[in-house]
Amino acid sequence: DQEQKIQEQEIQEQEQKTQEQEQKTQEQEQKTGAGAEEGAGAEDPGAGGAGARSRSRRPRSRSRTNSHRSRRTSGSHLLTRLTLDSNFSSWQFVRDDDGCKQQIGSGGFGKVYKALTDKNQTVAVKIIKLAGAMTSKKLNKAVEKECAEIAVLRKLEHPNILKFLKYERTKQGKLCIFTELISGNSLSGLMQQQQKPFAEKAVRDFSQQICTALNFLHTRKPTILHRDIKGSNIMLTHKGRIKLIDFGLVKEITNTITDSTPHLCGTVFFMACELFTDTGKLMYSPKTDVWAFGCTVYELLTG
Repeated sequence: DQEQKIQEQEIQEQEQKTQEQEQKTQEQEQKTGAGAEEGAGAEDPGAGGAGARSRSRRPRSRSRTNSHRSRRTSGSHLLTRLTLDSNFSSWQFVRDDDGCKQQIGSGGFGKVYKALTDKNQTVAVKIIKLAGAMTSKKLNKAVEKECAEIAVLRKLEHPNILKFLKYERTKQGKLCIFTELISGNSLSGLMQQQQKPFAEKAVRDFSQQICTALNFLHTRKPTILHRDIKGSNIMLTHKGRIKLIDFGLVKEITNTITDSTPHLCGTVFFMACELFTDTGKLMYSPKTDVWAFGCTVYELLTG
């Protein structure tokens, strides 16, 4: 019994020592924490201390964060304002100093002009004359088909694809197609100006951008086809960006007006062999776009 009492007393003493040690440790930690706060808060009362400077930085840091957020927000608003607005209700031709319409392109399909919308944005307008065949059922069907395709194309957003905005069919027998206005030249036009083909390095850069655009189109659901890939339908902007333009749309209308081969949307020298069949049915597919792309690369390298 005496030994048991001695053991119990030793245990109690040990527990008491342990509690005292823990209490000392907590007090020491508290003192250390308080000292650090005092040092950080008032290391040098006369100068404000490093801690004071540190604390004074925190509001500025938050202020800078808020400033960055504000700039990002204002930047997003600016991008929204800079985006082309297709919901314009009126427009007019942009004219030169002589009062003539500023024409920026032409072809068998019609002419392309620079226009100013009531949203104070300059756009391109392609005007196709339908007069003389307004009662043709085939023409109406071709126009309806193109308008449906434009409705699909205007939803596309890609840096290497021309942005389609809207279309209008006027009472004067004209179809107006509005797109973004591109500042640059077609690859074919540039070759003619240079009087020589492009360097291999340049063609590699062009090809990469063209393939990126075609892959984007061909992976849509449903698949979207260009149907008229060639140098004159590929623009190079002043910033060095490739833009695919003139999706073989208008040709079906012009062919209907001129009684040419129906459904012919491409350019003969760039069309795949399988498009020329005895049945008269032209089966366009992503493969026919790729074939035309290959022909275009050959054209760019050889002139």
